[in-house]
Amino acid sequence: MSQEKQNRALKSTNSKSGIVLKLTPDYGFFENQDFIKHNQADWDKFETAIAEYKEVLAEEPESIAAFEKMIKDYVHNRLKDDNFTEIHAYWKTIKEKNDLDEARGLKSKNNDKINEEVSVECKKYNLGLLSTYYSYVWGSLSYINQSVPASSIKNLSLLSTFMKNKHNIPWIALNKLLKQLLNNMETDGENISIHVNRKKAQEFAQSGKVDVKGEYTIFSQVQKKLEANRYRGLKINTADKKAWFVKFIGEYAVDDGGLFRESLSELCSELRSDVLPLLL
Repeated sequence: MSQEKQNRALKSTNSKSGIVLKLTPDYGFFENQDFIKHNQADWDKFETAIAEYKEVLAEEPESIAAFEKMIKDYVHNRLKDDNFTEIHAYWKTIKEKNDLDEARGLKSKNNDKINEEVSVECKKYNLGLLSTYYSYVWGSLSYINQSVPASSIKNLSLLSTFMKNKHNIPWIALNKLLKQLLNNMETDGENISIHVNRKKAQEFAQSGKVDVKGEYTIFSQVQKKLEANRYRGLKINTADKKAWFVKFIGEYAVDDGGLFRESLSELCSELRSDVLPLLL
């Protein structure tokens, strides 16, 4: 190709170049036919174990709920603050070494039928199923922040799927996701300084009037200053960072965190009182 044609080709292309890949996770992992065929023996054991306790306890819905809660609580209690390593190690032990001691010791305190009629193998595979599910949840967290917004591709968003099933997800996984989202959140570099006339707000509150126009209360003074500065400073992702600096007019104090907390406490008190017509 001549240099002139190359230049024309370059001009006709977008400023961005490269390869864009869209990865869609397989949400139906346990319904994947290739997976089932490849691991048919293990799958059959899982299927049998899942069906067993529901068949045994079929006439007692409360026993089914108690069994599921017992399995869930047991796995939850094995989880560390932010680590699923023990779950991997535990499932590897009972699956590969067929060590059923822990599953054998898994007993309900209040339901003898679970203890007598649900087999150790059944408990083992139900524990394994739940721990495997948690492991996949844990492994998916690193992809959540890269997931497309649910509003863009509603049915394919990993975050959307995650949140729809959040009632089945252990708290430490949700907590880790929250920390990830907060750490990656765009924050404001600097805070604004807000001068608050606390004496004016207190005198108005004692008068029994309502600050309809938003001129006297601490809440109104703070809100107007934030609005004038396009709410700069409110994008924070740590609990120890102040959203704004406070200067109480006529009071000699430097805001090292205490005055900010004091302003928050007082404007919350105003919201709960009759001086502000915002909350019913």
